Amino acid sequence: MLIKFDIYLQKKLRMAKEKKANKKVVELLKKLDSKAPKEIINAIKSLKVSGDKTVIEPLVKLFTTTQNNAIKNEITDLLNSLKSTEAPQEVIKCLSNDKLSGARTMLLSSIWNSNLDYTLYLDEIVKAGSKGDMMDAMECLTIIENMEGTLDEQKIMEPLLYLKTYLIENDNDNSQKNLLLKEVTQILTEINDSL
Repeated sequence: MLIKFDIYLQKKLRMAKEKKANKKVVELLKKLDSKAPKEIINAIKSLKVSGDKTVIEPLVKLFTTTQNNAIKNEITDLLNSLKSTEAPQEVIKCLSNDKLSGARTMLLSSIWNSNLDYTLYLDEIVKAGSKGDMMDAMECLTIIENMEGTLDEQKIMEPLLYLKTYLIENDNDNSQKNLLLKEVTQILTEINDSL
């Protein structure tokens, strides 16, 4: 009976800590609406320490709406230093949201800078790289070249088919972007052939 009570007590303590942490995150997120850039930057710095995966989307939305480069740099720095294994899902959700396309290059850059495993999201990464401009394609190539997770045929097939279709549809386009996407296709093909 004492063991059950101990487990119950640990659960209650954990819930109390989470509630306290969530309250702090909510307060910090409210400060992102401030008119004072210094207050916003301080809130972002605090979110680096106290934040969780729920802060990613509000920060990306702020990135797309602010004109303040110091705020954008602070958001970029936070996303580049993500370490939570729950972060990739949130980053990809933002990357796939066309309303947040103004943050596409920054999000792609954060993927390879964070060193988290994004292999499950290869399809979304490739699509984002092809939707954007040359810099987005460059970031996509960098991600593929530096991807450390285990890639298998199932993870590679969809993005590879997507890229091949995209390149066929844009066959006459010899832009730098398409040359980079051809390189991505070649790398994925080589990985797939080696499996």
